[in-house]
Amino acid sequence: MWKWTFVKPSETVYDGDMDMIAQNGPSGNGPIGKKNFSRAECPRPAPPVLSEEELAHGMALALEEARLAASEGEVPAGCVILMPPPPPATIRNPTLFRVLSRAHNRTEGLGDPTAHAEVQAISQAAATLGDWRLDGTVLFVTKEPCPMCAGAIVLARIPLVVYGMADPRRGGVSVFNILNHPGLNHRAEVRAGVMEEPCRELFLSFFRDARNGK
Repeated sequence: MWKWTFVKPSETVYDGDMDMIAQNGPSGNGPIGKKNFSRAECPRPAPPVLSEEELAHGMALALEEARLAASEGEVPAGCVILMPPPPPATIRNPTLFRVLSRAHNRTEGLGDPTAHAEVQAISQAAATLGDWRLDGTVLFVTKEPCPMCAGAIVLARIPLVVYGMADPRRGGVSVFNILNHPGLNHRAEVRAGVMEEPCRELFLSFFRDARNGK
């Protein structure tokens, strides 16, 4: 027997495959008394629009976390999730952004292959808000998210992702296109290359020191 999971009446967007089933029924014809909605009819709110100053502020915080990772012998990736002030403010002080979470790689320290900066930051931000949907937030990370982290970003409904250096071998954006894959029920806007040089230099220097036995 099907156990229906209906979206709240006030919600106008899909929240995953189960919500799509709740809207459309297992056959796609729709349960009794429910209207079928196409994705085009259920637009999500536009992602936050940030100034260059705001982008630099968020990435600077992520770099602080990346440096902590390096000091602990972890691959230096750092991540923060911020909540910008609500519109219609056009001039905002980036220091007033609410910091929902701060995290860095801890795979070695925790012995956990999933303990990437982004995954930890998403879990912390969800706990801070008391909601797994991180609508209206911005995720800053020093290195392009891997496929696992990109998948977590999609599940958390984060609307804007900002990263520093690209990962041309296994990037969840540039290689696998997970954040904008047409088959997924959420797509995130991406700003790449923010403070790219300091992010790359920290990453490269970490591995230089590792090769030299430092």
